[in-house]
Amino acid sequence: MESQAEDFARASGEWAVRLYRADIEMDLRTRGFGGFQLLDLQDYPGQGSAYVGILDAFMDSKGLIAPERWREFCNQTVPLFICDRVCWIADNNIYGDIRIANYSPQDLTGRKVAWRLSRQDKGRTIAAGTITIEPQPKKQGVLDAGTIATLLPESKKAYEVCLTLEIKGTPYRNSYTFWVYPDRGAVDVAAESAAAKVTVTRTVDAALEALARGEKVLLMPDRTQCADATVGGLFQTDYWNYRMFKSICDNMHKEPSPGTLGILTDPEHPLFEDFPTDFHTDWQWYAIIKNSYPLILDAMPEGFRPTVQVIDNIERNHRLGLLFEATVGKGKLLVCMADLQPAADLPEVRQFMRSILRYMSSVDFKPDTEMSPQQLQEIFHTQGNDQIEALHNISYD
Repeated sequence: MESQAEDFARASGEWAVRLYRADIEMDLRTRGFGGFQLLDLQDYPGQGSAYVGILDAFMDSKGLIAPERWREFCNQTVPLFICDRVCWIADNNIYGDIRIANYSPQDLTGRKVAWRLSRQDKGRTIAAGTITIEPQPKKQGVLDAGTIATLLPESKKAYEVCLTLEIKGTPYRNSYTFWVYPDRGAVDVAAESAAAKVTVTRTVDAALEALARGEKVLLMPDRTQCADATVGGLFQTDYWNYRMFKSICDNMHKEPSPGTLGILTDPEHPLFEDFPTDFHTDWQWYAIIKNSYPLILDAMPEGFRPTVQVIDNIERNHRLGLLFEATVGKGKLLVCMADLQPAADLPEVRQFMRSILRYMSSVDFKPDTEMSPQQLQEIFHTQGNDQIEALHNISYD
């Protein structure tokens, strides 16, 4: 996977920036909070090396985010949007509170906050307005600016929207991405897979039988059937150094972190035609990844690329797949290593399932990797080497 190194670094880094932002904004919007200290803005070359920084060990930028973009959410004054979700349903209101984290000496009373909601795919403004910051009990701290609610356009396709906030007459601005899905109700897997002419199964044996008949098969295996060939689903990136903390967990007889660093995928892949995504993890993937168990695909050919690849840490370096496809005999197979049922009521999970079925029913579903029935059976058993040399460090000995 050496040829993917730069893509892995970029995808995990872009996701790490968003995670840093979430932590920082959580701190800023917490009333009475005493501040925060980041560990670290730069990579740390000790303790086995911790490549966790937005800057490298020499304090040079990695190109993950421009300084002015970082200052939008990490500054003495930050406009914030507070809501209870990132995924919404079309033809419903998007709503939330606008607050200002003001830790500057400046009095913002009377300042206007301009907001604008735009549709990303069409570059069109959905709604816009201004809110005046009224007198507050304190001029510094978390200020309540007001509430917005506006109707999201009806659509048969999923789309992204961007909400921008700007305190007029100041350099302070911020922006948020949200995902909007059509309201199609619960997924009837039996009916919708039949309409797509796709066989959905939880077992490898049933998948092989259908593939032998030349069918299109969606295999969503039960994790208990392949636990030794999988790693856990980790939404956030593994922090600091996997080998160091695995050593600590092993010494304490505790389960280590799954150790992964987010996903890498191609937003232009036809599967994502109706499930907008970037090439890296973002918040609409939360329920899917939390219920996932990526499969170890070290035995696959060197050039094999899962449709949705999970990035492993540099110490273990497994090739991991959340979604991957292949031809098996006369049939065509797509494997989904996530249990979508626990979150089946969420619009993003419903949309993801329907996007899979739509893709598999289309002429675009043409896997370019061939597998034998025996290879398919073998990949669901123990693979690879998880023996990682212990890292002992005086910081915890």
